[in-house]
Amino acid sequence: MKSTSWYMIAALVALSLLATTTRLSAQDWKGSGRIGGKVVDDQGKPVANAVVKLRLAQAGNAGPDVKTDTSGEFSALSLRGGTWNIDVEAPGYAVQRLSVTLPAGDGRIPPVAVTLKKDVAGAQQKALQGLLAKGDELYKGGKFAEARAEYQKVLTARPDLVMVHRSIALTYGREHLYADALKELDSVLEKEPSDNALLQLAADAALQLGDTQRAGQYFSRMDLSKVNDPEPIVNLAIAALNKNQPNVAVQVLDPLVARFPQSPDPYYYRALAELQLQQMDKARADLEKFLPLAPPDSKEAQQAKEMLAQIKQPGERSARFVAAPRAAGAQPSRRSANPVRHGVAVAEAATHLRR
Repeated sequence: MKSTSWYMIAALVALSLLATTTRLSAQDWKGSGRIGGKVVDDQGKPVANAVVKLRLAQAGNAGPDVKTDTSGEFSALSLRGGTWNIDVEAPGYAVQRLSVTLPAGDGRIPPVAVTLKKDVAGAQQKALQGLLAKGDELYKGGKFAEARAEYQKVLTARPDLVMVHRSIALTYGREHLYADALKELDSVLEKEPSDNALLQLAADAALQLGDTQRAGQYFSRMDLSKVNDPEPIVNLAIAALNKNQPNVAVQVLDPLVARFPQSPDPYYYRALAELQLQQMDKARADLEKFLPLAPPDSKEAQQAKEMLAQIKQPGERSARFVAAPRAAGAQPSRRSANPVRHGVAVAEAATHLRR
């Protein structure tokens, strides 16, 4: 027991000494040396108020910050000898990094000359962010052509920012220029072929053009396992129904029912598509699955009950539905904004620039 106590005491003393040594090394940058110099721009003019950060490598990169005066000169006193890493920063300029070796004791070195260059990349990024912000405001204000012009300026300067094509597509969509919207979306999909949101927008635009085959191709590329909300996909099916394309609606809703078996809407709208296709048995089954999941006082629930009352037992056919599959008052309509015509916030359109 006694031996164990001594081991514990020795370990605690060692840890205490290590902690003290670490604290000292992190702060032990002071001495009697000096580093001074001058900061100018690429035209040779002094840069005032530039921040000069001095960090001693042997002291855990600890050290002082000083600023240049109106002549661009700086001076740091009471420095310990060793390797000093120096970063010089000023607004509008790229950071300049250098290292110097200060002799021990009352060490002195020649004045350090630092030339700062304009931060062209940073200035361009700031300008492009301004164009995007202006485009976003114009878009929100309903000035779609003007917004598009601002987004085009961004692409002219930075063609690699392909996501800006998405913002441009949204402006075309709001003007019902769906062919132009598709061109822009395809430009993005070349780089982001599996982006569900983009594929949904493209499928919707194709439906608005009446190109159901192309819409189906976009939808077939979507990964529904990554979809957490069925509503946007339901809206895609509703667009197909509104375009009298029940086959496309069923194609969209079949995997959605499997992905969200407890969501009522996919059953309801698939039933409407099946009624248009005169598939009464399937429509009846979907309506019966829909009702227990739907709010009982909803308009859709009332319509489902009325439709079920008109659909006879499995294997039979109702002449009323054969003649007019929407006769029960179940005309589909978009529950929320058309994703191409309204879309999500344009402010998120150029994430590559804004990160």
